[in-house]
Amino acid sequence: MTVTNRIAVNPLFLQCMDQNSKYEKDRKFCKHGWEHLMDVARIAYILNLERGYGLDRDQVYAAALLHDCGRYLELEQEIPHEKAGARLAKQILRECDCPEDWVGQITQAILEHRQGRATSELGDLLFEADKRSRPCFRCEAELDCNWSQAQKNTKIKY
Repeated sequence: MTVTNRIAVNPLFLQCMDQNSKYEKDRKFCKHGWEHLMDVARIAYILNLERGYGLDRDQVYAAALLHDCGRYLELEQEIPHEKAGARLAKQILRECDCPEDWVGQITQAILEHRQGRATSELGDLLFEADKRSRPCFRCEAELDCNWSQAQKNTKIKY
């Protein structure tokens, strides 16, 4: 079984997903559920291929699945979700028998996924895929969104 598939059934990961869903139940803006995570994974992997980074597909997907696992802690305890997520991801990855070198690379990418100036290729992929995954041009809440106009996806990017 791949690391990605072990993450998908990991009890702590599923608890994070449930908590994110609970806190975002009435959220009208972008949510951080399965659809978003899979969109980020697919976009990140396509970018990986296009840029010739050569990162393992399982590693890219694992990072994408975990990049928002700390979102509920941002809402619950005001901990930036990239910091909470990196801490949770480290535990989940180890529970999923992830290669140790991937643990450090994935947690670093999670820490970088909101910065826009990643120091790693995986962080670069997560940042861009996370932003590209949002169809702002079709969002009913776009006018109320706190993203600046420059951050919003006003057209399909490929």
